Amino acid sequence: LSREVAPEKFRSRTKGVGGFVFGLLVFPQGTKSAPEHAKKNRPSKDVDREAAALKEKEREKEKEKEKEREKEKEKKETRWISAFVEARPSEDYPAHWYFEDVQFLVSLINFEDLKKSIVKHDKHTFSPVESSDGKAIDRGWHDFVHCDEATLRNNGFVDPKDDTVCFRASVYLAGGAMKVSPKTKSRYM
Repeated sequence: LSREVAPEKFRSRTKGVGGFVFGLLVFPQGTKSAPEHAKKNRPSKDVDREAAALKEKEREKEKEKEKEREKEKEKKETRWISAFVEARPSEDYPAHWYFEDVQFLVSLINFEDLKKSIVKHDKHTFSPVESSDGKAIDRGWHDFVHCDEATLRNNGFVDPKDDTVCFRASVYLAGGAMKVSPKTKSRYM
């Protein structure tokens, strides 16, 4: 679990549901873009608070050099854990396959109290090519959880038997079976 031994990324065993073959892709140390995604995914809900935050940022600029050292220390102690459901097509999948409206959830299991597990869910169209209409081979969260190792341990997320954390994924094929597109429109032409 510790940063020194955690792999850059970890792929779970492959599972299949209704022809959809998938697995979990977890980045124990987060992805490079996790902090940016966290900021984007957690915008202020109140315009007044946004204005106040901007004023506060101006005041904070004066103290920026001091805070930069604190941030560097915090970066070493805390981290994002990123987690994704990843389609893992078998060799017999046809060209231009996709699974539409796959509902899925990813959980970080709490060993002390399952009710305290962290669960996130979403819906996505899985496809072998990233496209302008939102299709992609994987979907999840760069910013699944932000924590340090002590927080994970003290709050029941580390299995005391083997010093590991446990992620689980489940999927529901709300859009039905695999579909095949007559042609793909990639944003990377």
